[in-house]
Amino acid sequence: MTSCRSLPLLFCLTLTALLGLAMGGCSSTSHDIKPIDPLTDLKPYHVIQVEKVVAEEGVIVPDDVLANSTAKISANLTKKGTFRAVVQNPPTEMPYARLSVHVAQYEPGSRVARAMLIGLGTATFKLNVTVSDGATGKVLAAGDLTEFWGWGGLAGASRGIEDLVNDGCAHTANGVSSTFAK
Repeated sequence: MTSCRSLPLLFCLTLTALLGLAMGGCSSTSHDIKPIDPLTDLKPYHVIQVEKVVAEEGVIVPDDVLANSTAKISANLTKKGTFRAVVQNPPTEMPYARLSVHVAQYEPGSRVARAMLIGLGTATFKLNVTVSDGATGKVLAAGDLTEFWGWGGLAGASRGIEDLVNDGCAHTANGVSSTFAK
């Protein structure tokens, strides 16, 4: 096997640059769910209603992704154990929190394009999250979550929009749980 030392320097630099472009990439996760008023006591909220995840106007999201996202967020919140109950319908117990999630961006991108070159075929999944008082509608906490995948090469092709949806649902539950656990 020939090492880079025996090849001309220009060839090695060119090869390194091309491999970097094909195999490199970027991924990003930003999630920030914070209380609207830091002085509001969130401890009395032991029950949370998870509304059906919906797409914002003009954003096209498959119905099964919306339904599965609602179920995944509910399951992740239940697993976290921050709330005594995680429900789909308004509970009779007061006070309760209501979680609303809107898909603001859903771009599956292309695994094939990502495999060819970094930056091509990027996938993006963005959520707008609001937690309000179930009885009054007063917003208690809010934030945006963005999942982005743009790696190139085999790494880029290894993840798809379904992975970003799973991550977004988990990060939503984590953000809400950590905000209400304080």
